[in-house]
This record gives sequence, C-alpha cells and structure tokens, in this order.
Amino acid sequence: MRITSDASSVSSSVVVAPTAIPPYHPHPALALLPLGIFGVALVTIVTAYHATFRHGILDFQHGKVVTPPISMLMFAGPGRRMGQIGFPTVSLLFGCCAPRFFKDIERSLHLVNRQQEEHTATPPPKSVLVDQEFRTTLWLLKMTSGIAFLCLAIVGLIPLQSNLPDVFYASSRAQQTLITWDSVVHQVSAGFFFIISMIH
Repeated sequence: MRITSDASSVSSSVVVAPTAIPPYHPHPALALLPLGIFGVALVTIVTAYHATFRHGILDFQHGKVVTPPISMLMFAGPGRRMGQIGFPTVSLLFGCCAPRFFKDIERSLHLVNRQQEEHTATPPPKSVLVDQEFRTTLWLLKMTSGIAFLCLAIVGLIPLQSNLPDVFYASSRAQQTLITWDSVVHQVSAGFFFIISMIH
C-alpha cells in the first residue's frame, strides 16, 4: 500500500506484486530430443519392415499385403525384437523431454500474466478465465500424451502372438487357434494409443 498526500487531499493507490516467474534454465540438448524421438521411431519401423519381408515372415499372405500394419511387422522374427526395443525407447525419450516442455509452457503463461499486470493494476476478469482455460488445456495435454506414450510402450513390449498365421487361417483348419492374452493386450493398447492421440 502506498499513500500520497498533499495539503488538500489524500489519495491511495495499490501496488500489485509481480507474478513470480520460474527461472529459465536452457538445455540445448533437449531441443534435439524430439528429432531423436522421430528418428528412433522411423528407424524402428523401416528396419522392422525390411527384416520382416527379408525373412519371409509374411509369406503366409502370399504377397497380398504390400504395406502391412505396424503390428504385423513385429509379431515374429527380427521385427519382434526391434519393436520390443524401439517403441519403449521412444516412450522413454518422450519421458525425458516432456517435463521440461510442459514447464516451459507454464513459464510462458507466467510471462503473459506479467505483461497484463504491467499494463493494468487490475487484470480484467477475462484474463482469469483465459488463465484457467489454459491450465485445463495444459493438464489435458499432459495426461493424454503421458497415457498415449505409455500405451505405445506396451504395444512394443507385448507384440501380437507369434503364431498369428494360424489365427488367420483357423477357419480353414480342423483345429481352431485362439487369440491369446498378449494379442488382446497389444490390440487394446494400440486402440487406446490412437484414440488418445486424436484427443491430444
């Protein structure tokens, strides 16, 4: 509170304390992590594609499938191990850079609020609503991205069952081959990954 006075009048004005802005610590290496994440994912898919066709893993399709789903590139052979290593690595790299990324977004919000406070001592009610809406959106981004990359790691760690060709042609054989728990977990995780990614 600051009070100024003269011989005829006394006036008061409120001095608003500035919003504390979190310190900024630059991490140049983290700026390259998103490119690294993309690179690991791309190399995983391309090498799995090459290895799967090279070893004839999809020969049971008789050449009908030229570009199979990613899960079918990683259910058997060398592609299986590539998926179990590549996709969890992608999720781990995301976990390394996500906290810094979201912290920088929060810092940007503080900077916007600081600019508003510098122009007016009483921020308009709309700025409060924008602030709440921004924080809600930021929370949604954190949750959806975290769950999506967790599902991606599960997709890689738990591939489709290795006897997938038997499942495809079970109807033409006397003995039926059932879908096992690993295929169920894999497909459910893949479904959640795509749905939550679209929400994100």
